[in-house]
Amino acid sequence: MEARKKEAAGAMAAGAKHEKVSLTKWKPDWENALVEYEHAATCFKGLKDFPNAALAFSKAGNAAYKCEILAAAGKHYESAGLMYRDGKDLATAAEMYERSASSYFEDGAIDRGADALVKGARVIEPASVERAGELFERAIAAWKGDEMKPVE
Repeated sequence: MEARKKEAAGAMAAGAKHEKVSLTKWKPDWENALVEYEHAATCFKGLKDFPNAALAFSKAGNAAYKCEILAAAGKHYESAGLMYRDGKDLATAAEMYERSASSYFEDGAIDRGADALVKGARVIEPASVERAGELFERAIAAWKGDEMKPVE
């Protein structure tokens, strides 16, 4: 158990190191940061350390977004939302689902984005019915907008 925690912390540190720039390294290495953050998130999730798992998934989503792998970014943000939900931080969980939806929309996956908005609405519903309603409305608008597009 302790070894797994050290492994996860080491992966988070390695991911952060790949994000840094220096005199000899002019650009962040987002691909390797993504791999490290995914590894850390998996370790933290197995340990049921939800706040750290959520942070690692969120950083993995950011790294995937920087690599322009939008579907993976959406998936990682969605996983972060799930971890925040399990850690009882509902507002942040809904925010992660919104980021997930934005990544999916940008990738052209309207249905997956709308699904992420619905998941976020269901998570935040007990805490804020108004915010849940807004997310449901955005999901419906996305589905309606997708139906209006002609099939190419």
